[in-house]
Amino acid sequence: MVTLYRAPPIASRERGIRDSFEGSASLTRPLGAAGGCRDMEVLLRALFLSLMLALFGAAPAFAADTAPAFTLRDINGKQVSLSDFSGQVVLISFWASWCTPCQAEMPHLQRFYDTYKDQGFTVLSINTDDARSSSQVKPLVKSKGLTFPVLLDRETSVIAMYNPAKTLPFGVLLAQDGSITQVFQGYTPGEEVHVEEAIKVALGGEEPAEPAVDPAVDPAADPAPAPAAAE
Repeated sequence: MVTLYRAPPIASRERGIRDSFEGSASLTRPLGAAGGCRDMEVLLRALFLSLMLALFGAAPAFAADTAPAFTLRDINGKQVSLSDFSGQVVLISFWASWCTPCQAEMPHLQRFYDTYKDQGFTVLSINTDDARSSSQVKPLVKSKGLTFPVLLDRETSVIAMYNPAKTLPFGVLLAQDGSITQVFQGYTPGEEVHVEEAIKVALGGEEPAEPAVDPAVDPAADPAPAPAAAE
């Protein structure tokens, strides 16, 4: 399912992590009856944060963050930088040749590109296959008829900046100023509708309106007045 992240900027998250570790300094005092529960809570929090940092090394990209810069080679060997698309709305899409949902999503990405490229939008596809399977990438791109840029992240250094867990597919939508507006994780059929709505909003469109509710079938609507009794 598409996961839409809306979270505080990186600075706020880093400050929260720092405050949590500073709070763990209270562990240097003996556990007492009154403070034991609090000290145990701090200990568990510190252990959890240590585990997360050990597993992932960093927090994933979130809305309101500025997208990390990168330069990679495309499938034709040309160097491409994120800064080449400055001022555009960019959908960064991470994928791999062995990822079935990634391939299912590709026709929709191509349609987005064809529909909105003249409005200042592009898809920046980033393949994460390693050197052993990267030879399959170019034939796959050709067979799918993809015409947007496809870059190779063989060392997975770029996806590590955006999504340390490296789950696929993984999409990041950037506004014209380079800030992250939405993050999409995973794909199942039908979710392309939500992605396209987000693209339209980033291009300057309006937020999708809530569907109208027919008062006749809305249980929360005021009941219709009862007919007047016959005299």
